[in-house]
Amino acid sequence: MDDARSWHDGVTFLLYNESQPVASDPSVQSRHWGRDQEYDRYGLHLRLTVSDPQGPGNIASVTVTAPVSGTVYSLYDDGQHSDNGANDGYYGYDAWDLTEAPQTGNYVFTVTDANANTGTASYMLDYVIDIPRNIQPANNSLVISATPTLSWNEVSGANDYYVLVHDGGSTDICLEMVLPVHQLCIMMMHQASHSRRVRCTTLGCMQF
Repeated sequence: MDDARSWHDGVTFLLYNESQPVASDPSVQSRHWGRDQEYDRYGLHLRLTVSDPQGPGNIASVTVTAPVSGTVYSLYDDGQHSDNGANDGYYGYDAWDLTEAPQTGNYVFTVTDANANTGTASYMLDYVIDIPRNIQPANNSLVISATPTLSWNEVSGANDYYVLVHDGGSTDICLEMVLPVHQLCIMMMHQASHSRRVRCTTLGCMQF
C-alpha cells in the first residue's frame, strides 16, 4: 500500500460574515528600561493583523483598550509605526516613555470599518519583568582586577541575559554575549574606562 502525507503548520481558520472586518494574531509586549535607583521607563509594543472582505481601504480605525484604566491606543498600517510595510494589513503602535509599568490584564483590540462594522480580538498581558538591578561593579567605580566579575540580581521570569561591554570613550565593543546566568567573569585586555549594559529577555517582554 502506498502512503503519502503532507503537513501544513501555522494555518489559522477564522469564522466571520461577509461584512465584518477580521482581527487576528493580537500581540501585546511590555518594555522596561532604566538605571537602577535612578529612573525607570516603560513601553508597550502593540500589533494586530487585520483583513476586511471589502479590502484594506475599508478599515476606518484599529484601536486597543488597556485593562483597568481603559486607555485607548490607535494602531496604524502606514509603515511608520513598526508595522512593517504600509497597507499590508499589519497594524502596530509603540507607546514609549510611560512613567508607570503597563497594566497587566486583558487588552482588547477593536477593528472598525467604514460601515461601522467591528471585529475584536484580545491578548492577556500576564506580567512585566523588572530590569537587572544591583549591577556590579557599580557605576563610576575603580576596578583593579584584570578578571573582574560582572554580576546583577537575578530577574524573576527572565530566560536569559544580554551583556555588552564597550570602551567608555568610544563605541568599540569589547564583549557582547547572551547567557542564562546572572554573573560573568571577564578578562580586561588593557587599562581603560569601560561602560556596560545588561538586558534580560523573556517571551513577550524585553527589559533594558
